[in-house]
Formats: sequence, structure tokens, C-alpha cells
Amino acid sequence: MPRDEIRLIGMETGQEQMAVAARLGLTLLPPAENEGATGSAAAGVFVDRPIDAPLLQKRLAALVRSGGEPAVLLLVGHKIPYGFADRMAEGLDVPVEVVRLCLWEGENRALIGGDHRGRWVHRLRRHLAERGLISLLCRCIEVDEAVRHLPLYLAWKQRFYLQLGERCDASGARLEVVAQALGMDARIGQGWLCREAATPEWEREIVAWLARQCGKVREKTKVDRLAFWGPKRLWNAIAMHVPGVREVRLYDPAEAEKTNEPSLLEDTLAQADLLVIADADQRIRELGLHVIVSLMRQPFVIDACSCYPLSEAEGFAIPYRTLGQNTNVWEWNGLE
Repeated sequence: MPRDEIRLIGMETGQEQMAVAARLGLTLLPPAENEGATGSAAAGVFVDRPIDAPLLQKRLAALVRSGGEPAVLLLVGHKIPYGFADRMAEGLDVPVEVVRLCLWEGENRALIGGDHRGRWVHRLRRHLAERGLISLLCRCIEVDEAVRHLPLYLAWKQRFYLQLGERCDASGARLEVVAQALGMDARIGQGWLCREAATPEWEREIVAWLARQCGKVREKTKVDRLAFWGPKRLWNAIAMHVPGVREVRLYDPAEAEKTNEPSLLEDTLAQADLLVIADADQRIRELGLHVIVSLMRQPFVIDACSCYPLSEAEGFAIPYRTLGQNTNVWEWNGLE
């Protein structure tokens, strides 16, 4: 059982801050009404977003005056401005240790930045280890550099994946197979395929791809009823590319989880001419193309999430278009 309890003053104590603190095993205390009332129960100050430096210095000075153990300024997360930790460490005129901390995806990896001789750096490392978190000790600026460049790397990886999909479209290769083949090289690994942390740029590219495919469908065949699987904001982004549709049925996986009504799923697909999958959840992946075929009037599927093997779609002889798998659907069923 974890033995070390760390109590910190939260400059803000909203639900988001409390949730982050709970994952780190920290106890957040609300800010005191006046500077002299902080009390010795708090070991330091917890900050997870931009804050006025003079205000923070005053809070730390009040904490130091209240006595107790040596204080810590814990700067947590990706919202802390670049270089802020080092500037605070250099500018403080009270004995406070500045520690920069960031949780990585999966919540079982953490970066701890600070003075490698610091008491709080090592206390926090042990504290996180007791809670199953593996940490890397480094300098504050190294945490800042990692936080700054992580989204840049993820955006680059997603751009590469989309460009690879376009190339596979042109060559006739299957994107998922090529991606898995690349992952067999130990320098890349299968983990590179993870796309859960979608960036705004990734979403824009997916919307553009869906809009192009929907536009091609409208050029070749009539769509009276369209089923859209994904959040409403994505449908709003492509709606103009599918004019003349009499009825649109939206199925938002996030909203469906709240209701847990299977009938919503069937009602969305019933007698639809076109199914557009923009955001797949486990329900659609487990549904099976044979169920989709039985529910839709004219089974035609545009899938940005590659939910089904191409061979399954070919087995049911339905037009199925997915990113990076050029199925020549525009030649099927007399669409060309």
C-alpha cells in the first residue's frame, strides 16, 4: 500500500485538476482565502496551466513563512508554458524546489524534470513508483522540449499515414497490410499504427477524404437515405458534399454509450442507401458486414476507419470504399 501522502495547494481545484492529482496520488487543498492561512499541512503548490508569476511567488512566499517541510512548486502537464519552470527556479527568492512533471499516454509513464540532487525530485519518483508509474528523471527544459515536440511528431506520423494511403490508392496496394509490413521492422514496430490521439490536422484530412468519396457517390447514384456513423461536427463538415439527400440518420458512438439502446443502431442503418463511417466504435466493428447488408436498402459503405477486411466486402459483392484500399467501387454495379 502506498505510504507517502503529498498534500499540495491547488491554484485551481476544478474537476480537471482534481482528476490529474488523483492519478498522481496527490491530495489537493483549495487555495487559502488569505496568504497567511496556508498552514503547514500543505507541502507545496500544484499548477497545471498558465498562471501569473508574481501571484504564484506570493503564494509560495506565504507557504514558506508558514513553516513545515521544504516547499515544492509542482508544474504539471502540457499546458505549462515552455521555459516557465526554469524561469520560476531562477526568479524565486524563497527556498522552493521547482519540479516539472508530465504524464505520458497510458498514464503509466511520467517525466520528472528538476535538479537531480533535489529532495522533491526523488520523493516524487518514489511516490509515483509506489503507484505503478515509471518515470524518467531529467531537467525541466528537457520535459518542456518533449512536451513541445510530441504533438509535432504525432502530426507528422499521421500525415505520413495519410500520404501512404493515397499512394496505396494509386497502386492498388492495401494500406493496412503495407502499414503492418512496415511495422515488422524493429526500428518502427507495430505501435506506430496507433491513431487514437487524432490531431485537428488528422481530422481535417479525414473529413476531406470523406467529402471526396461522398461527392463521387452522388455523381454516380441517387442517395435518398444516408446513415452517418460519427460525431455530428464531422457530418456538418461534409454535409455540403452530399446535396439532395432526403434523410440523414446520425449515430454518434459517444452519445450511444450513454443510452445503450441497440435499437438506435438498427434504426440508423435501416433502409439506408449509403453508410459513412467517420468514427468507429466496438459496436460497428462487431456488427459484421452481413448484418449491414441485411439492414440497408442499397448497401454502399464509405469507411474512414477500415473496420472490415476487403475480402469480406468482396464476398458480399457490395461497394466498400476505405482509406488506402482502392476497390474501384466506381466501376461496380454500373456506377461508371
